[in-house]
Amino acid sequence: MKLRTLAFFLLILAALPGLAQSPDEAFGNAQRAWAKKDYPAFLDIMTGITRQTGRHPSLLLNMARAHALNGDSAASLNLLTQLSAMRLAYRPDKDTAFAPLAHSPGFRRIVTEMVRHGKPALRSQAGFVIRDAALIPEGIAWDPVGKTFFVGSLAKRKILRIDAKGQAKDFTRPAQDGLWEVLGMKVEPQKRLLWVCSADEKTGRSGLFLYDLKTGGLIRKYVPEDTTRKHLLNDLTILENGDIYLTDSEAASLYRLDRQTGKLEAVNPQTKLIYPNGITHREEGRLLYVAHYGGIVVMDLLLNQTTPLTSPPHITLAGMDGLYFHENTLIGVQNGIGSDRIVQFFLSPEGKSVTGWKVLENNHPNFRIPTTGVIAGKAFYFIANSQLRNLQPDGSLTSPETLKDVVVLQIKL
Repeated sequence: MKLRTLAFFLLILAALPGLAQSPDEAFGNAQRAWAKKDYPAFLDIMTGITRQTGRHPSLLLNMARAHALNGDSAASLNLLTQLSAMRLAYRPDKDTAFAPLAHSPGFRRIVTEMVRHGKPALRSQAGFVIRDAALIPEGIAWDPVGKTFFVGSLAKRKILRIDAKGQAKDFTRPAQDGLWEVLGMKVEPQKRLLWVCSADEKTGRSGLFLYDLKTGGLIRKYVPEDTTRKHLLNDLTILENGDIYLTDSEAASLYRLDRQTGKLEAVNPQTKLIYPNGITHREEGRLLYVAHYGGIVVMDLLLNQTTPLTSPPHITLAGMDGLYFHENTLIGVQNGIGSDRIVQFFLSPEGKSVTGWKVLENNHPNFRIPTTGVIAGKAFYFIANSQLRNLQPDGSLTSPETLKDVVVLQIKL
C-alpha cells in the first residue's frame, strides 16, 4: 500500500535519529528553506536524509535539484546521469530547478534518455476487468485448486471472488466480520484457506483474518498485542512448512504467526525498516525478502541475520510494493519511485544479491498506481489501476467521477 506523500515523508523523517527534534520540525525546516530560496540549507537537509536512508531515487532527484540551485552543475548532472541509468522517466526539463542546466549537452542527452525510458513497454496482456470503478483494490490472490482469483477492496472493505470466466462476486460483504481496508492476501490451497491482511488507516487498528474457502466463513482473527502504537499489517508470505510472516508498515515491524497460540511474534525486533511492505521467500523457506522504503532486505532464518539485498548502482530496489519470488528471481511492483513499473530482478545462486534486471512493464496506459500481483500458472497477474490517490483516510473518494473499472493485466513468465 502506497502512502500519501506528506505522511510518507514525515514517516521517513521520524525514523532518522538525530536529523531533527521532531519529524514536523525537520519537514518544516526543509519546506522553509525551499520557500526562502535558502538552497544551501535545503542541500544540507537533503544530504542528511540521503545519508541516513540510502539511494532512493526521489531523494537523489532532490539532491540533484539542490546542487543545481546551488550552482554545482557537475554534481547535479552526475546525479541525473545515475537516475537515467536506473531507467527512470523523470522530466528534468519541465522542472524550473534545472533551468541553469538547460543549455548543457549532457543535460539534453539525459532528457532524451528519460523521455525514452517513459515509453510504455506494452508487454502486458489482458487479464480480467472488474466492473466496479469505486472498488479501489489493493490485494490479489490466486487459488490454483478452484482456478479463481480473489481481489480485496480498500474503499468497500470487502473481498471479491473472480471465476475462470472473469465473473466477479462478493466473497465477503462490506465490513463483514469487522473487516477493514483489505490489503495483502494469500491462499493456502490444500487447506482451503484464505489469509487476509486488513487495516483501518484512520485508527491504526489492523489484523490478519482467516477465511474458509469452502464456506466463506471467518475462522479466526489475529491482531498485534501491542495497542500503544498504530499498526498496518500490509502483506504476508506462507512458507512451505506453514510458517506465516507478515509486514507491519506503521509499526516498522515483521511478525511470525504462531499458529498454535495465535500470537503474532516480532521477528528481529532490533531491525527497524522504514515502511516494510511486500514480502516473499525463497522456495526452501530459508530466506525472506522484505521490501521497504529504501530497498529490499534479506532475512536468513537459519542464521538469524538480516542484510540488505545488494545490487549494482544502476539497479534501484527502492519503492517496491508487491514482491514475489519466481525461479530465483524477484518480481516487484515498483510504484514508490515516481515512475510506476513492473520489474524482475535476477538473483545470485545464494540469493543474497542482484546480478541483473529486466523491466517487464513500464508506464502502461492503464497504470494508475499498480499495487500488488500474484503468480498464477505461467503468468504474473497484477492490479494495474488501484486509483489509490482517490481514497481518503476517512474512506471517502475525492473525484469519483474520474474513476474507471478495475483492470488486472498479466505478463507471461
